[in-house]
Amino acid sequence: LYFPNLESLNLENNHLSSLDRLIFKDLSRRLSILNLDYNDFSIIQNQTFIYLENIFQLSMAHNKIYLIESDAFYGCIRLKNLILNNNLIRDLNEDIFLSLVSLENLYL
Repeated sequence: LYFPNLESLNLENNHLSSLDRLIFKDLSRRLSILNLDYNDFSIIQNQTFIYLENIFQLSMAHNKIYLIESDAFYGCIRLKNLILNNNLIRDLNEDIFLSLVSLENLYL
């Protein structure tokens, strides 16, 4: 899929349980908001969002996430708002957020 002018994508409540990082490769260089709330995600794998270099807000609230791998958000250098509330997260490795140099708001 390629949508060159897409700035916001709402995939809320679609029963998604996994994401292949390649799905975002050609989606849009302008994508800044991605909503993945109310799905069935349990793990955020390394480099899932590597091609979303211009993402500003990523929301994965109300899923079943219990594990976030250390490089899950690698490449999201402009991410300011990360919304992960209402999941099953118990422990977080401190390395998870190292690449998020622009992060301003984190909701757990």
